[in-house]
Amino acid sequence: MNWTTRLLASEQRHLVGSRDTDPSGTQYARQHAGRSESKSVENEHEASWVGIDQFLTIEIRVGRVVRVEVFPKARSPAYKLWIDFGDLGIRTSSAQLTKLYMPEELRGRQVMAVVNLPPRQVADFMSEVLVLGVPTGEDGVVVLVGPDRDVPAGLRLL
Repeated sequence: MNWTTRLLASEQRHLVGSRDTDPSGTQYARQHAGRSESKSVENEHEASWVGIDQFLTIEIRVGRVVRVEVFPKARSPAYKLWIDFGDLGIRTSSAQLTKLYMPEELRGRQVMAVVNLPPRQVADFMSEVLVLGVPTGEDGVVVLVGPDRDVPAGLRLL
């Protein structure tokens, strides 16, 4: 018995004799079948919600990749990136993008990055920003996040 069938059966047992049901209780159960599941999903999401004030402390800015090097000392295959953020200057990042991107594809590309995290030492390289990407679910494949049109370097995501 799948969860929907169990839920319908459970609600039918609890609703027998209610004015909101037909004699078997199935109409009410069908109308309200997803409610207990959606409430638990809502509660799960509420636990991980952040307030707008917290969100606004994260500085996500657009930058342009100006230099790329293969990073052989990284534990996982990665590139060393130098990214121009306009008035913020050039910042560095180690990024595991080797499965989908070649260095020449990254040079000149605009990317989004979190610029106000503490720097992180990766092998012999200091990573100053976190470049944003979306994992595809394939082993180690990450798609970069960036603006769909060219915009000035350093602009902040709102």
